Amino acid sequence: MARISYDERWLQGKILIWMNEIIKKHNLLFEAVEQEVKISTPKGLRRYPDLVVWYKKPDRIACLIELKVPTIDVYSDDLVNDALQKAALAGIPFFATWNLNKLVLWETFKPGTSLLDRRLKHWDVVDVKLPVDVEKPEIERAIKAFILEFLTELASFYERKLPRPEVYVLPKLYPDEIMVLRLRSAVDALYIPVSLYILKKKEEDPDFLSKVAEWFVNQGWIFSDSEEDYDRLARQTVYLLINKLLFYNVLRSRFRLELIDVSGITTGEELKKRLQKYFNTGIRLGYGIIFAADFLETIPIPDEAVDELKRLIGELNKYDFSEIGYDIIGKVFEKLIPKIERHKLGQYFTRTDVVDLILGFTVKHPDTKVLDPACGSGTFLVRAYQRKRYLAEKLYKEGKYDRAYKPHGELINELWGVDVAKFPAHLSEINLVIRNLEALENRPNIACRDFFEIQPGTRTLLYKLAYKIPGIHREELEVEFPADFDIVVTNPPYTRQEEMEHIFIEKYKERLRELVKRAHGIDVGKRSGIYTYFFYHGGSFAKEGGRVGLVTSNSWLDVDFGKYLQEYFLKNFKIIAIIESKVERWFEDADIITAITILEKCGDKKARDENIVKFVQLKVPLRQLIPEIESGKAEKEKIRWESIDKLVKLIEKTEEYYEDDKIRIFPKKQAELWDEGYDDEKDKYIGAKWGKYIRAPEIFFKILKRGQQLLIPLGRVVRVRRGYTTGADEFFYLTEEEIKKWRIELEFWTHIDEETGKCVPNYVIKSPRDSRTITIDPSKLKHRVLIIDKNKEQLRGTNVLKYILYGEEKGYHRRPTCRSRKRWYDLGVITPAPILFPRRFWDRFIAFYNPYGVLENDTLFGIIPFKLEYVKPLCAYLNSTIAALIIELFGRSGLGQGVLDTDVWMIEKLPIVNPEELLNDRNIASILENVFEEIKERGVTSIFDEILGQRIKKKDLERTDIESLKESVKLDSVNRCRLKLDEVFFDVLELTQEERLEVYRAIVDLVASRIKRAASVRAKKKKGDVDPEAIAESIVKRASVVSIKRFPEDYLSREPESFMLELKALKTEDVVMGSDLDGFYVKTGGRELYRGWDQFIAEYIYYSILCGKNQVRVPADEKLTIEAVSSFKKDLNRLKDEINRLVEITVPDAKIREEVRRIALRKMFDRLRS
Repeated sequence: MARISYDERWLQGKILIWMNEIIKKHNLLFEAVEQEVKISTPKGLRRYPDLVVWYKKPDRIACLIELKVPTIDVYSDDLVNDALQKAALAGIPFFATWNLNKLVLWETFKPGTSLLDRRLKHWDVVDVKLPVDVEKPEIERAIKAFILEFLTELASFYERKLPRPEVYVLPKLYPDEIMVLRLRSAVDALYIPVSLYILKKKEEDPDFLSKVAEWFVNQGWIFSDSEEDYDRLARQTVYLLINKLLFYNVLRSRFRLELIDVSGITTGEELKKRLQKYFNTGIRLGYGIIFAADFLETIPIPDEAVDELKRLIGELNKYDFSEIGYDIIGKVFEKLIPKIERHKLGQYFTRTDVVDLILGFTVKHPDTKVLDPACGSGTFLVRAYQRKRYLAEKLYKEGKYDRAYKPHGELINELWGVDVAKFPAHLSEINLVIRNLEALENRPNIACRDFFEIQPGTRTLLYKLAYKIPGIHREELEVEFPADFDIVVTNPPYTRQEEMEHIFIEKYKERLRELVKRAHGIDVGKRSGIYTYFFYHGGSFAKEGGRVGLVTSNSWLDVDFGKYLQEYFLKNFKIIAIIESKVERWFEDADIITAITILEKCGDKKARDENIVKFVQLKVPLRQLIPEIESGKAEKEKIRWESIDKLVKLIEKTEEYYEDDKIRIFPKKQAELWDEGYDDEKDKYIGAKWGKYIRAPEIFFKILKRGQQLLIPLGRVVRVRRGYTTGADEFFYLTEEEIKKWRIELEFWTHIDEETGKCVPNYVIKSPRDSRTITIDPSKLKHRVLIIDKNKEQLRGTNVLKYILYGEEKGYHRRPTCRSRKRWYDLGVITPAPILFPRRFWDRFIAFYNPYGVLENDTLFGIIPFKLEYVKPLCAYLNSTIAALIIELFGRSGLGQGVLDTDVWMIEKLPIVNPEELLNDRNIASILENVFEEIKERGVTSIFDEILGQRIKKKDLERTDIESLKESVKLDSVNRCRLKLDEVFFDVLELTQEERLEVYRAIVDLVASRIKRAASVRAKKKKGDVDPEAIAESIVKRASVVSIKRFPEDYLSREPESFMLELKALKTEDVVMGSDLDGFYVKTGGRELYRGWDQFIAEYIYYSILCGKNQVRVPADEKLTIEAVSSFKKDLNRLKDEINRLVEITVPDAKIREEVRRIALRKMFDRLRS
């Protein structure tokens, strides 16, 4: 049978039709577009361009188009010269090279000029791999829109220049910009056959697929087995190869190496072997990070890519790079990967203004030795290179340094970088080398290793070879890793990843905990973020007096595990500064809020204690404080560093509170931070919330000062507990309708009220949204909580036992939280808390009064005062705006999603007005009692509604000027009930009218800023996000290697002689099996098919329908039924186990892993049905 394919000629015909339709529809300047028009010369030479655009027939062609498939490079010398010659022969003024994805328009007649001068315009059109992709509606629309744009612009060019034949002159070689376009275009053409090869290879070789998945997980990425994943892998592979080819040619011109000879090669395997021979020369010259092979280099070169690669190699061989100029080649390397492409390749580049600010604090001398332990593409190292050069010139002029110029060799030797991934390490090395390509004997100190495997002052392997290379010995790849760095700076990679704390397996974190315990004697908490280990291990490499600067999640300032880091800092460093931005996110791709931390290693306790820590909040974007970099302009670079030095000096020298319209600096003595976090009773450091010193407005500290004798931690007068964490809300929380359906006995969902002696339901509040009012009204709550405090023996004969067995059928007992209990279904009995307090806040602040004993879910805390008379004063205070202000400052907003999160220990530390003091003053106690009675039934809404008297939608905050919003707050706009309550506590704390206004403005400012700052990330969530459905589909497909047969026919040991039950015309969708008081049942489409007490019969029917049977006959022989069901379940469990295994090794993020597992199991049954 003949094979149908869509080739270049088919594509040309398709585009020809569309172009003519558009010319006619829009009445454009041109008559027509035609295909394969013959061009003849007097000497008999005949040429056939793909398409020609006629201005007027029969002799005036406006433009010739060479239209090729996407795997042909539009900048290829062969293609461009061929088109140029055809156009010149026929006197056609313009020609275009087009491969669907990119079109370049060229001017034919400019004798003696370079191709750069002839290139009129470059268009990125679409992004497809195959000619047939033009059949997709969205691609067809995009191409047709482009054709109109192209022909309109071509008409404009043509009208300005009438055609006239001139002599064809071979253009000169490309300068740097055209070389970049040529190489980028080569990547766009070459990655397609590589991606298609990988897609084919993974279908044929499960082992290769596993290696791809492992590689993705090692990068900290989610592997979804999608086309986008393979494109990313292919593009990284091609970029690496082209970087190697380019860099080899740089070495060739510098060290007079031989040209790359690929003549006679016809296969990808031959080409790969030949190229590696040349690349091994680069390894011997000391550039193993660039040339050594890892997993990416094991991907074969497809045969389909050989010709295009040979053409590219041939073109590069033409150049003498020493004549072109190494500065130009350096620019080629810098520009080769476009910024938009870097994200696709998994490279999250640290913003240079953030980097330069950190370097301004840390790099103070030209001779400092710098380490970046997570160097990525080398931004910190490259900018440190520039700063050290700037400092040499600056300090020389001041008479503080012996020369005005710091040589490249010295700079390179003083910069060290580590990255676990090959691609960023490769880029980092290149980005340092290109600072001076004439000094290639000075090799950067970049290690492609896991930083936590490197110890200070030990010999370390810089990188691992994928295979042995003749003449290269292990010791040649080792270096003595210094233990005395002046500077350690980095942006840990985990700061740049969404859901960052879920991408590492527990065993890895456990190894890091052991490392820290061994090195520092600190037993780090298990919940510590991965980024914290860069502080601990990175600090080991800094010498006494050396500085450490990291940009990380700000969570350590306020979370419980931050106490370990705080104690480590306080005992080993002077804390120079901690810096946050109030107005911008420094990493828009990361789902967190970040902070810069600057430390100075110090073994002198007295010096540490006397150090003044600067807590800094930036009130404007960094670009308003630090001038932009302009490439190649030394004077602009100097102005930038001077601005940074000025900012750093302001922060370091300020020793009293300072604030202007751009910055706020809160100085705090380091000894005071130790005292604040040290518990005398426990005789150990327990941590404190340092975030308040950055974010808290001045009024907060005034309140603390005024309330010195009145304010105490909430935990001194109450017990705080977290609500029920059931692990299976859908099992434990039931409506009364569901309870009636199961006929669950009263004792398990009600209790006896001690005061009335009546039977009261176990009301439960699942979310703060369940109650609009301060007082919780049980009649408005939908759910009751089951409390089953008996073992199964004691429950024999009860309906609740049947419900428990149903729960076990559903697998609730296997869930981690349920499994951890002695009896999985027993939540335990808890005493109702008189005050309930939300665990998370958005823009509504409320504390619930709970006189009716409602129980709480884990979205709330139960607050139980030690004295009953404290209940109302405490509930009143917790509903005040002062409490809201303090909660906003004590909570955790570092996740970046706009939610304010809290924990038990945070709530225990909340400063409150001592209820004893309130009750001791009869006048205040009376006023408070009356006010509380007045407000306890009121509904509480958004803080903006309550203070500004207007509703502000969260999306509107993105466009709102926070400063103007804050200034619009007036006392007479505040909700009357809120104001009345607040005035009680304002009076107690003796706040002036202006200070009261400051409280309201502060809370509006803080909440609006939190939500607005988070909005920038939510707005950027896009199609590149993880697709659990696609990942699950891939996993189910890969799991199909575990065989499962047709049910029931392949599981019956013999043909049944008779049948006890026959079911016909069944729907195979929405099949459900379960059990209740009346036994086991099977339903489909709402119709009950079976009801009885035989579980195996129910399962036989269920699995038959699940596997797509619309007719089921149950054998009369009970043994056959049991045997078939048992065997099928065994195979089914093996398949489930394989899916679970693949989920574990494919998805590093624990949260996404659970979702993928659920979807994969659903898809598995969909496949069984089909």
